[in-house]
Amino acid sequence: MPKQRMQEPRDDFGGGLNTRQNADSLASNELAVATNARVSEVVGAFSKRTGTRRMHTTALTGSGAVTGLFQWDAPAGKQIVAICGGKLHHKTTNLGEFATITPTVAFSSSVRQTFATSRANVASAPLYLYIADGTYQRFTGAAVTSLVGAYTDGEEPPTTLYTIPALDLISNYHVRMFMRPTLSPQNILWSILGDPEDTTIGLYNSAGEAMVDVLRGEPITAMEVLGSSLLIATEDSVVRFTGYASDDIQISQDTEGISPDTGAVGRLALKRTESFAAMFSSKGLYAVTEESAIPISEKILPNLKALKRTSLSSSVVGYHKGRKEIWLAVEGPTDTGNKTVYILSIGATQAWSGPFTYPFAITCFASFEDTSGDEWLMAGCADGFVRLMDTGYKDDVLADASGGSYYTMTVELAPFFFDSGPTVDKTLERIFLQADMVIGETLTIDYGFDSTTYAGSVVATGIAGGLQDYRLDACAQGKRLRLRIRDVSTVGLSVIHGIVPTAFHMMRS
Repeated sequence: MPKQRMQEPRDDFGGGLNTRQNADSLASNELAVATNARVSEVVGAFSKRTGTRRMHTTALTGSGAVTGLFQWDAPAGKQIVAICGGKLHHKTTNLGEFATITPTVAFSSSVRQTFATSRANVASAPLYLYIADGTYQRFTGAAVTSLVGAYTDGEEPPTTLYTIPALDLISNYHVRMFMRPTLSPQNILWSILGDPEDTTIGLYNSAGEAMVDVLRGEPITAMEVLGSSLLIATEDSVVRFTGYASDDIQISQDTEGISPDTGAVGRLALKRTESFAAMFSSKGLYAVTEESAIPISEKILPNLKALKRTSLSSSVVGYHKGRKEIWLAVEGPTDTGNKTVYILSIGATQAWSGPFTYPFAITCFASFEDTSGDEWLMAGCADGFVRLMDTGYKDDVLADASGGSYYTMTVELAPFFFDSGPTVDKTLERIFLQADMVIGETLTIDYGFDSTTYAGSVVATGIAGGLQDYRLDACAQGKRLRLRIRDVSTVGLSVIHGIVPTAFHMMRS
């Protein structure tokens, strides 16, 4: 009696990465491994991740890491601002060189900067960029001025009206600047209404100060505006601040706050997306609304628990507007710095991808709009370079488009049991692959049954570009078929739309 031929088609990988489940219990559309692979914008497919490119020729003047990065609408047009080695670097071009400003009061070379744009509430007031990192400084687009110090009324003798302390966190909310004083990090300080440079405390529209997270007394770690609220996070809680004037300001905290037991690990670990704020805590990634904090990283918790716990405070959350993706840069178990990135799509797939592994450490993310109006993501890095994080098919390409390094995509699919189930022997016959590859690009499919090693490999080579079908003959026998797809080629970015292994039912359990 001839053996029955079986097949198990897979044409949907929209479930994305799932390392929380045992591999044998994964859904057919989930992935056990997705290194340097992302669930594609073409729903159901997955692809090799894009590469990276330096946005300037030489490392920024100063020393060490890029500690702050921001793009804002400066008076002369959109301007990228990077802080490195205590200096401010700025430019308006995508790939041109930075101009450098050495401020009178140096920026920190170790503390990550926070940025906020604001203007005085008077007619024709210019928009300024404010920067805090233990200093508090104003950038006009051409000059930097330190604002820390005592301010007087100009009379004789002069009377001190207010003093701006050293600040290391700022956020613009309801026409006020909200600040964390460096010397009292449990407190939140806010400016008068309509003037981010005046902290005169008084009634109604004047400035004010309050302590948050009063039960624990923990320092504030991050701030972000969401809807009608200012989210103020400590390491173990999220406080909700609402209101405009002293008679309607309300600080909901502890058990009345958004979260009494989950907070942000660091100042760059809370980032607003379209409808919620993504927050990285010691327990994983959370979606924070004005009412609650909801865990959204359950599928990759084993990966997050394996991170270097002593480095969590340096983790960075970014939002890629163009792709509707949350990027989480963390220090992996074998990394030196944040060289590992996990990606969560908040678009159609709602799936996890990654890790993306990079040869450089990421210190900060910033949204980037190019001259065509397209939205991207850029990163400040530990080697003094700013990089565009989503372009080409090589890592660390130079600004002139030369150089760069290749990287490997590795994807392991959920195991195949066919109709006969996990207790019956099968003999693999061949593998049909549907993929989009450029001419000469190669995909290696490793296959094996049951054990942790793969019995053999077959290679598909791009033949004409575009979506093509490939037939690959293979032979192995066992009960539980495992397939791994690797792209180690030096051309193109493969997109895998479907795979169909065929096997003979051996009728032996």
